[in-house]
This record gives sequence, structure tokens and C-alpha cells, in this order.
Amino acid sequence: MTAQTAKLLKAKAEEIASMYSRPERANNFANETFEVNMIIPLSACSAVVVFLKNTGKKGMAHLIFIQAQKKWIYYFPKTEHFINLDKLVDIYTDVEEHNFPLNFKQND
Repeated sequence: MTAQTAKLLKAKAEEIASMYSRPERANNFANETFEVNMIIPLSACSAVVVFLKNTGKKGMAHLIFIQAQKKWIYYFPKTEHFINLDKLVDIYTDVEEHNFPLNFKQND
């Protein structure tokens, strides 16, 4: 991860914490506030941010860096995300196996 991408990640994590700490936020029935607890880089373009809530609970967001837009996007994973993520590895492998021979067309 480049220094600039890391700085954008830290800023995005703080922005998320601030956004989710608003008392008027939809579905904020417990009047929760969020604080960045730790940022865990997973690769050059993905990370997990763990948040501490004033309720004593924790939350986590998965962030993905969109290189073309130079910005981080995020979501708060639920069980359904984890159930489906393991399937992505096999599908990705199949796609790469399919695409690799296409790099060597007869015209090349």
C-alpha cells in the first residue's frame, strides 16, 4: 500500500466513525458512537477497520480501494457476505484459467 493510499484509508476510517456517530443517523436507536480501534491492511487495496462503540461492542468494515477514482469504498459485512466470499476464490480461479489462453491468440 502506498503512503498516499494509507493516508486516504486512515481519513476514510475516521470519516466512517464520524458518520456513524451522529445521534440523528437512521437506525441509531442506541445512540452509538464509533471510534477507530484499528486498521488492518489486507493488501495494497483492501483493509478491515475495527471500530469501538460507546456501548462496549465492536463493529468492522471492509474497505476496498478503487484505483481509478482514488477513493475507498466500504461495507459492514454480515454473515451472508462471509458465506459467499469463499465461493469467489473458485470462481476467480475458473475465470483466470479461461482467460489465460486468450492472451495467446493466433494473430500474436
